[in-house]
Amino acid sequence: MKKLKLYDSKPEKRKEDLEPWKPEKYIPVGFENFAVTDGFIAQEKILKELDLFVEDIFDGTYHNFLFQAYSGYGKTVLAERMIRYLDADGEHSQLYIPTDGLIPFDKKKTIHFIDEAHQLKDVEQFYPLMLSGKYIFILATNEFDKLKEPLVNRCIPFVFEPYTLDDITKIIRPVFEKRGLGKLSDDWLYEFAGYGRNNPRISKTNALRIALLLNKDSDTITAENVFGVIKEYLNIERGGFNHYDRNYIECLEKCGGTASLALLESLMQVPKNIITKEVEPFLIGRGLLRISRTGRTLLRFEENPT
Repeated sequence: MKKLKLYDSKPEKRKEDLEPWKPEKYIPVGFENFAVTDGFIAQEKILKELDLFVEDIFDGTYHNFLFQAYSGYGKTVLAERMIRYLDADGEHSQLYIPTDGLIPFDKKKTIHFIDEAHQLKDVEQFYPLMLSGKYIFILATNEFDKLKEPLVNRCIPFVFEPYTLDDITKIIRPVFEKRGLGKLSDDWLYEFAGYGRNNPRISKTNALRIALLLNKDSDTITAENVFGVIKEYLNIERGGFNHYDRNYIECLEKCGGTASLALLESLMQVPKNIITKEVEPFLIGRGLLRISRTGRTLLRFEENPT
């Protein structure tokens, strides 16, 4: 009796039975050169090390990364460039921003970028996925202290270094050039960079606002008198001090140089998040403030700090 065949030929593999997707190198240059060419400025040490890890990913070993930096430092920008380098068509990667602490995790994707990772809840569910060798996680946060230690130690940490005025000068130049102000001198741009709190996002926003003013009122606003306009129009003084910083310092001075966070919040009448995430890190970086168990202490203050 002739043996019956279930199939005339081998059945085609179902999509879910196919080999999982693996990153392939479509861009001929290394990741460091790609990021720099694409306009990412500074953080050279991070770029060099990421270049090594990206090549390791192409060789088949997946990793998890944690980008730590202040808001506006380019964590998301760098992560997006990294994803674009690994997944050129964007079909195998997913960006998440937690909503009520949750994300719609897609196991069919290989690369997972979680921005504002400190907002995640129930992070324990991701631990086995991060150790499975099947996924690449990129986490970004400006509130590192809120992350659970088991989540952190499953990642390779990258802490962004402070930006210099030279870095900021390079970052803001394209903003002016795009508005037809490409002839501004390096010295002027360097001086203007000092108003941006050494923060790329803040500096680019300042540059856009002033570029629009220069173009609109070019007869009355010039590169020479624009710094007076910055103080009047943007309420920013040399060194990047804004009205929140001045208010904070004035309140501390009224309290004799030391006060609790709760008292400062009450006196300033601003949300605590602005004080702890914007004002205090800036003043600490300027060497004007010390935080201890006894409270917030004003160290020194000059009328026109540099």
